[in-house]
Amino acid sequence: MEEGKEEELSLLREYLDECIKKNEWKEDLRSRKGDCKSRPEENDLPKYGLYKEI
Repeated sequence: MEEGKEEELSLLREYLDECIKKNEWKEDLRSRKGDCKSRPEENDLPKYGLYKEI
């Protein structure tokens, strides 16, 4: 039973890390105030290696 909880916690930590990484990426774009047309869409994040789906 403990093994299942450890695995679940590991998955949750990984998910949170990815969310933090995505938010930092988005904040970086906002801080640069770049042209919206040059910004990749959120759906393209995996293609750029900035976000992976779980």
